[in-house]
Amino acid sequence: MGERTLDLRLSWLAAGCWLAACQPLPVPSNPPDPSPAPQHVGAAPGPALTFTVEAKELLRGRALSALKIEVDGVRAEPGPNGTWRAAVAPADRHTVRVGRQSYLTSTYQGPLVEGACLQAQLCPTGIRVVAFGDSLTAGLKVDLADRFLMKLEARLQSARPGFWVDFRDAGRSGDTYESALDRVTDDVLNANPDLTFVEFGTNDAFKTRLADFPDSVDALLAPIVQVSPRVLVADIPYKPRWYGDWNDHTAPYNRAIAEVAARNGARLVSFSQAFRKAAQGGQWDLFYHEEPYDTTKPDTVSQGDLHPNAEGNELMAETLGDAILSVTEPSIGLKQP
Repeated sequence: MGERTLDLRLSWLAAGCWLAACQPLPVPSNPPDPSPAPQHVGAAPGPALTFTVEAKELLRGRALSALKIEVDGVRAEPGPNGTWRAAVAPADRHTVRVGRQSYLTSTYQGPLVEGACLQAQLCPTGIRVVAFGDSLTAGLKVDLADRFLMKLEARLQSARPGFWVDFRDAGRSGDTYESALDRVTDDVLNANPDLTFVEFGTNDAFKTRLADFPDSVDALLAPIVQVSPRVLVADIPYKPRWYGDWNDHTAPYNRAIAEVAARNGARLVSFSQAFRKAAQGGQWDLFYHEEPYDTTKPDTVSQGDLHPNAEGNELMAETLGDAILSVTEPSIGLKQP
């Protein structure tokens, strides 16, 4: 074979390869998808559980949507008619986490079967609290940092991470339940609080007749409970080592506070019980006093005055903080058919 013939055949072979490379490849009838199918958390093969969740705001009771729900760490997907579906099998014990933007995530642990309904009350991450009271609320005679309202925020955040409180201090020295009526609209009602803490009574024990006192308490609490979803009412602190009959004198005033608070759907925060318990445990130095202060004096000698000192304010912060956490405690339970 001559060189010219060989060159021609090589040229035809190269041209054929080039033409073959330029032809489109045949398309199969069911082409494979080059990208993997999108996988949702919980979308793995296996059983799936469908259930419903009824979520409401803990304080104001409005229905909540746009929830984020996990079952045993598996993300649940929303379905029709308020249903949720998670790729888990029914069991006697599941861990269900229900959350929403601007709300604390709440956890249910217990049985979950097909068609079950969970009822959840979710707590906002932040609430507005008005503290409406007399000189004890105003923090008379103690440094700003030692006032119980200043101590509360850190205490609450430590006990419930992610939870914060916008405190409005509306304490005014010398006020009674009756005199505070003239500012309840401006200081409480117009603030639209999520929770109101009411603390009066010490001045009433001097200024208000016992016969008139229950009506004074009722007149102040009635408009507050119409606006504030949660109302906490403090009684008069027990005064250890007090000269005279102060504790006996204030006892019927405290009974009236408790009775009227309950009648108005408010919760009692018993400073009286907290201070008495502390005194019985040996912590009786809880009130402001002028120096010198002789701790060896018998109980028949006046010891201090009626305003709690830094230690007394710490005790009030602890007592009120526990009450706030209690009335804002989120919950999730299984709705019984």
